[in-house]
Amino acid sequence: MAIARILFSHRVPRVGFRWLETHPIPPPHQSRSWFLTVGREPGARSGDGRTYRPLEEYTGLFRVFADTEPSRDNIMAFAERFGSLGGDTRTWVAVYDEPRNGGYAGAWSEAYTVWRDQIVDMRRTVDLWDAARRGEVQELERKICWTKDYGSVGYRTHPGLTPSERMELREGSFSTLIAEKGDGILERFVPGDLVQPALFFVQRLVNQHLRTRVSPRLLWDEQETQLRLHLVPEGLVGALWLQFASAIEKDSEFRRCAECDIWFELAPGTARSDKLYCSNACRTKAYRRRRAEAIRLHGEGRTIAEIAEHVQADVESVRGWVQRERGSGPGNDE
Repeated sequence: MAIARILFSHRVPRVGFRWLETHPIPPPHQSRSWFLTVGREPGARSGDGRTYRPLEEYTGLFRVFADTEPSRDNIMAFAERFGSLGGDTRTWVAVYDEPRNGGYAGAWSEAYTVWRDQIVDMRRTVDLWDAARRGEVQELERKICWTKDYGSVGYRTHPGLTPSERMELREGSFSTLIAEKGDGILERFVPGDLVQPALFFVQRLVNQHLRTRVSPRLLWDEQETQLRLHLVPEGLVGALWLQFASAIEKDSEFRRCAECDIWFELAPGTARSDKLYCSNACRTKAYRRRRAEAIRLHGEGRTIAEIAEHVQADVESVRGWVQRERGSGPGNDE
């Protein structure tokens, strides 16, 4: 059977984004709330911007999204770097500062509440997957709860509550049901086990987000010589959940880049397990920064050994950097 390829590119507008306090249209009588929309710049064309392939250029982008604190400033920063969510998150809103024919203009925008909810959903699901695949019992006990008779198992929607605080809530109101007797699912779990119910719930959550946001399509290849099966996300939001699903399938490991701090994949066959940088550009930038720091420290009178320890480089490399700077030798680059 043919393996489906993922086809997705995304555009980041050159004019950036801005927040509007407005409402969807129609109807115009709704109370106002915050929406993220494309910025304004006189003479700028709507198509101006950078087009890129998020899933290829940022192999851990779904983790970057999950780590984003859902404030308006942080959401804006994410959007200006990676683009809007797109897909089914868009809403047509009134733009009152752009009068048009005695009325007002409209624009496709994304509600702050939608951004917030997507980030929270992604973060909760990623955290649950991490805990399940690593067998972190203490963390799973906070999130997965069995009834005393093992007749049902659920996911705690408020994992931070103490037992006394949970007692104040109505029975069951603090958890989302995963499985119960008679549903054909509970029997798959070992009573009291935490990992399999957690993974089953992760599966359910990811599938809910993929259901209307990713579609299989038969498309021509780049040479237009053969039709091939592709998975096509609707908007960046669909691409993020599809990337997460792919990571689950491959049981991928991830690491933060030592230079730019962005997550990248360490899947078997795609990157060395000891790789520190997400790209050659970051590796080169880190090398130049360490070399400049070494030369600065040498100018302050620090010894080669002290500098090597400080910049985490071997002594011979540091000696070569210093010699090259002084023009007394060929140097010794990495």
